[in-house]
Amino acid sequence: MKGFQIQYKDKVSNVVVVDGIITINIFCKMEEAYMDVQNVDYKNSNRNIWYDSFPIEMGDLISIKVRDINESSVPDTTIEYLKMKRPKTKLEIFREMEDRLKRKGLL
Repeated sequence: MKGFQIQYKDKVSNVVVVDGIITINIFCKMEEAYMDVQNVDYKNSNRNIWYDSFPIEMGDLISIKVRDINESSVPDTTIEYLKMKRPKTKLEIFREMEDRLKRKGLL
């Protein structure tokens, strides 16, 4: 499956998710910057965190590659939820609206 291989300094993480979202964020606050890498896994109802507000500095090298990865690296933190429901995609919303309009004879 497709995923990201992220390398920062000596740490290399493989981040994948089958049914969910992967986010890679850079936060800046005054003179400080932080990196955050996590995913939301709707299938397993959890959130995995590989880099949690990790401080970064000017000139640091962050390598992000799209790769075919079989398995994620073990995250630093996993937060489990009782039940998560995947939100509908824009395409699913469009198709539902299209079907409703066709049934009403408007399309």
